[in-house]
Amino acid sequence: MRKVALSWSLLLVCLSWLFPGCVFARPLVYVAKSVSGQVVDADTGQPLEGVIVTINWELTGGMHHYPQGQAHVDETITDAQGKFTFPGWGPKPAAVTAHLYESTPQLLFFKSGYGWAKCVSDLDTDVNTRIPLSSDCDRKTIKLKKFTGSFEEYAKRTGLLDDYYRFAFNAESNCEWKQIPRMLVALHLENKRLTASGVSNASYYLRTIEMKDQNYRLTQKCGSIQEFLRSYLP
Repeated sequence: MRKVALSWSLLLVCLSWLFPGCVFARPLVYVAKSVSGQVVDADTGQPLEGVIVTINWELTGGMHHYPQGQAHVDETITDAQGKFTFPGWGPKPAAVTAHLYESTPQLLFFKSGYGWAKCVSDLDTDVNTRIPLSSDCDRKTIKLKKFTGSFEEYAKRTGLLDDYYRFAFNAESNCEWKQIPRMLVALHLENKRLTASGVSNASYYLRTIEMKDQNYRLTQKCGSIQEFLRSYLP
């Protein structure tokens, strides 16, 4: 029975692709292509190994398009050639009361000592009409530049990443932080490094794992963040 339902869902998705103006303009299931690319040093053009890359496909809904969870979250790390790949995924049932955010998916890139980067899809394109889902960031070259400012400036800049990962710590979400352990550990260690270097307010800009673990509603649902990430810590 489940196979029959899935077959009908895929058929309706195909119809929505061929006839975008029909009632089935929004897909009933999500299917995404793989996303790959390369990260290089902005000054030298050399490939950067060990860059942590995350991707998330955000859902929004309601009159004000508030976040309604994630269709998919994943992370990886660049190889010796600076290359990364996220495999395709799906089919996953589409949300009934939400739709994919217009600039989804969002890719974030971080390596200690460099300014982080973000890559999103074209805001003028409705991602929900892409069958299968794709990314404008696919096969792009991302340039990261070494940060040359003060430790305080670096802490402020790097700390802004916390805003982009709020979705992962929403108590009503599906514990998405478990899908990005390398990034969370890297930011945690960066906080420790900056604090040891005399940036006394680094914890204000980079929330540590311990601080996130104080969210009682979150830990009640998802378990201890510290315990889960322990195997990723050096």
